[in-house]
Amino acid sequence: MLTHASIFLMQTALLDKDAVRADNCGLMEWPKEIFSKQHGLRELILSRNHLIDIPTNILQLGALRVLRLDRNMICAVPASIGKLTALVTLDLACNQVGGWTL
Repeated sequence: MLTHASIFLMQTALLDKDAVRADNCGLMEWPKEIFSKQHGLRELILSRNHLIDIPTNILQLGALRVLRLDRNMICAVPASIGKLTALVTLDLACNQVGGWTL
């Protein structure tokens, strides 16, 4: 069953093949639709939601240059995020992230 936030995200993804902006949508988990962008996603903005983690399948988004996850409830960042070699902006402000090493 799709949530309102998931439907919004799918519509956004269909409009722009390089970027998805779903900030302040009440997301509590990562919509699977994000990972069906066939590796072409360059900008992902999921700020001001209720996300608690960064899934390991984020590595499927190899072209990702901007990842904004500020103002969520993320507690940990997987070390594998360092493998996103195109990533130039990672915004984790106002989360609950402890110490981590890339």
